Amino acid sequence: MSKSIFIILSVLLFAFCTGQSVSNKEKNNAGKEKSFENSVYEVAAADKEMVAAIKTAKKTFDKFETAIKSENPDFKNFAIKKAFRSNEGDEFIWISPVLFSKEKNKYVGIINSPPLHTKEVKQDEVVEIEKNEISDWMYFDHDILQGGYTIRLLRNRMSPEDRKRLDDESGYRFE
Repeated sequence: MSKSIFIILSVLLFAFCTGQSVSNKEKNNAGKEKSFENSVYEVAAADKEMVAAIKTAKKTFDKFETAIKSENPDFKNFAIKKAFRSNEGDEFIWISPVLFSKEKNKYVGIINSPPLHTKEVKQDEVVEIEKNEISDWMYFDHDILQGGYTIRLLRNRMSPEDRKRLDDESGYRFE
């Protein structure tokens, strides 16, 4: 997986439980701001905007299905977000790369970051995803994000400086 897609997915891994959005302005040992890589944002379960973003992702999932099945070489880095249970609440984790299995009529992919709370999965584990389990989806058409409704929401909540830094680090466009 390319480093830039890893940055996008890592920064926007989030736990959908109680808690507040977590800022990424921590400093590393050299006093510089840390990269967005491996950042986690916690979001309250009652966050109406996040609930709406997930609802939109579910309603528009047919666009993802059409794109992944098209085998269009311009479409890259397909990913799906799914909730996994934990004692801390649901932990939403991006799964990428992801493929559609015609034999199983399911999506199959790899957990691409270490879970914080859930014991249901581990990083690099292959998982199957039912369509009704999907909380968000994304892919890139050239370098433009398609889907990624929860990503867009969290990005919009960032300060202008952090938003620019995310855009610069990822190399992708959010339109």
